[in-house]
Formats: sequence, structure tokens, C-alpha cells
Amino acid sequence: MGTASPPADGAGPTWVFHRGALGDSVLLWPMLRRWQKHGPVTLVSRESHAQLAARWLGVDGVDAEQPKFNELWINNPGHALQTPVMPGVAQVFALEADPHSDAGRVWLANAAAMFPGAETISRGGRIDRLAALELTGPRPDLGTRRANPGGPIVLHVGAGSRDKRWPLARWAALVKRIEPMLGSREIIALAGEVEAEQFDDAEREIFASLAPLSAYLTSLDELSGLVQDASVLLAADTGPGHLAAALGVTTISLFGPTDPARWSPLGVASRVIAPNAPRGMEWLAPGRVMEDVSRILGRTGGERV
Repeated sequence: MGTASPPADGAGPTWVFHRGALGDSVLLWPMLRRWQKHGPVTLVSRESHAQLAARWLGVDGVDAEQPKFNELWINNPGHALQTPVMPGVAQVFALEADPHSDAGRVWLANAAAMFPGAETISRGGRIDRLAALELTGPRPDLGTRRANPGGPIVLHVGAGSRDKRWPLARWAALVKRIEPMLGSREIIALAGEVEAEQFDDAEREIFASLAPLSAYLTSLDELSGLVQDASVLLAADTGPGHLAAALGVTTISLFGPTDPARWSPLGVASRVIAPNAPRGMEWLAPGRVMEDVSRILGRTGGERV
């Protein structure tokens, strides 16, 4: 794979294609920052991910589900595709087209017609922390720390799969330990659409009891709006943890069955609590998490990292 080099200064715009999960998308932000220093960058991705990058990085965010981009996957010899020609692009970086697969080769051939004269770079597979750092190159730009000493303590209790969730009873026990240190802060508890569907009645009751504001979020705008002012965010191995870290928020990520060397967030104030070897989330006691929370909040209510 190797480092993906930005085009030379003044060579022209770069277009990046990626349709992965939220965490994968956010892991690309250091690479996008690097390329922006050399010219305009367009991210073609899920609409919500593209809009998020546009808001926080200033790239041009474009919805990947437009028909002209879906058509890049069509292998239709003998029939002219309705692919528009978009000249003047210096480089196209396809993170969704595996050059070793038939589908990937079709995409690349059609992209060459769409972006005449552009250098095309492609790779398949998911983006993890290691891949993101390799693509970014030395001295990655991880953004700026957002210090919000009086901000809320945000708990995101969801995860992409059940085995990565920390049990809600442990979250409740952690809240009881945090409450004496709150001062003027508040606690906000968040979950996603998956949890809104999957929680049983007992889990819903526990979740609602965690904080005065316990919300099931339906958009990334809601999520980033609540996370950006946090003094600290606690989350499992999940996209919202990656987003908070990328925004410069002090983040504590709780790991169990997945490898933090591959999947922990990139950020200037990102911490990880993980076992010595992968195991279920039951390994993690509230007291262990509270050790890190106490170090961050401090006895006087100030924040230190």
C-alpha cells in the first residue's frame, strides 16, 4: 500500500472515494488534512460522512450514492455509460476499489474515463489505524486539542456489535462514582439507532437513568454537536469515539474483544483502556475506568491529560 503521496503543489484537485464505516472515515482525516496543504480535496463518501468532513476539515464533501458514481461499478461493454467527463483533476484515490478484483478493475477503468488525465491510486480493504497512519506518512496532523474543562462528561454506551458494548450495569456503576466529582458539570448519555432497536426493556430503563439527558441519536450532526463541547467522552470501540478523538476532545476508549493497535482512535487527547489480550467486555471494572476519569477531571475540577 505505502504512503499515498499528494499531488505536487498547483497540480490540481484530488478526489478521494470511500464508503466505509464512520470510524474508518474519520481515520482518514489526517491524510485529508495533509493533502489539503497541496490543493483542493473532494471526499466522495456516504452523505453524512462527507458532510462531516466538509464541516470540520473544509473539504468538498460529495454524496457517493449519486447515480454517476454508482455507475462506475457497471461493466457494460458495447454500451456507452452516462459517465460525465470531469477534467482537471490531478489525482483520484479510490479506497473502495480493490485493484485485484474484477469489480475494482471495472471501477478503475470507468474512473479513468470520468477523470481523464488524473493519476489513479486504489486499494481495497478496511481502513484501520495502521493503514491510516501509513497512508498519512510521517508526522501526521491529528488536529488541535479542544480543552473544555467545564464541559459535560459524555458517555456513548453503544457499539457496532453487542460484543463490543460495555454492560449497561457497569455504566450505571461508573456514573455513581463520577457524580461526586461533577461540580458544575453534567453527564450526557448517548446511544445510537442500533441500540434504540436492540435494547430490551431493562436496558432502556438503565440507559434512561444514567443522566438527565439520555438520547438515542439519529444523525452525525447531533452527535458532533453534543460531543464537541465535552470535557471528556467515554465510549467503547465505536465510531463516535473516533469522531470525538478526531475533534480533539479528551477521549477514553474502552476495549475488549478488538485490538486497540488496529482500531483505537487517532487524536491528540485519546486514551485507551484495554486488556492484555482480547476478551469480552466483562473484563473491565468500573473502578479501572474511574482511575482514568479521576486523572482527567482532577480533584479541583480542572482538566489535565
